[in-house]
Amino acid sequence: RLYTSLQNNIPQWDGNTDSIEKYVSKTEGMAFADDKIRDSLGTLVTRTHDLGEAQKLQAEAMDFARGKNIDLQTATEIIGKVYDGNTSILARYGVQVDKGATATEALSQIQKTCAGQAQTYANSAAGSADRMQTAMGDAFETVGHAVLDIVSGPLQKIADWFTSPEVQDGIQTIADAVGVGLTNAFTFLGDAV
Repeated sequence: RLYTSLQNNIPQWDGNTDSIEKYVSKTEGMAFADDKIRDSLGTLVTRTHDLGEAQKLQAEAMDFARGKNIDLQTATEIIGKVYDGNTSILARYGVQVDKGATATEALSQIQKTCAGQAQTYANSAAGSADRMQTAMGDAFETVGHAVLDIVSGPLQKIADWFTSPEVQDGIQTIADAVGVGLTNAFTFLGDAV
């Protein structure tokens, strides 16, 4: 989804996925899972149409998420709304901004309120545990993809075989025979009782 957002919203994007993956990998150090980082960044790219601006806003979303104890996607949506000018939403999260504050002023207030929260959390015991869990999940994901690549061919052949008309007809024949057998058995038991 992130790469689709980049292609659809940043016409000058050069398609360099390596730089995006390096960014995501580095950002995982803030104790957020890579899929959450990608979803957040994709949301912000769609709003800003600028990768650099989206990354800057994502850093604020990460601080806001940790500072307000909410998930990254919720924080991202809030930051996106503030970026679009909906500054009144912040009152629900305890961030006071002057009536009529601009998006820039509201984002600055968020920064003042929550600056450094993501890094503080990442350096805590809970953050370290989250980072370790994310790293282990990434490792299992890598192994899973490797195994999936190996077994996908045989699994596809088995799926094709099971869905073939001949096998489906055979399964139906067996199911019909079992149905008739059970019907006869229950009829016999009913007559016997």
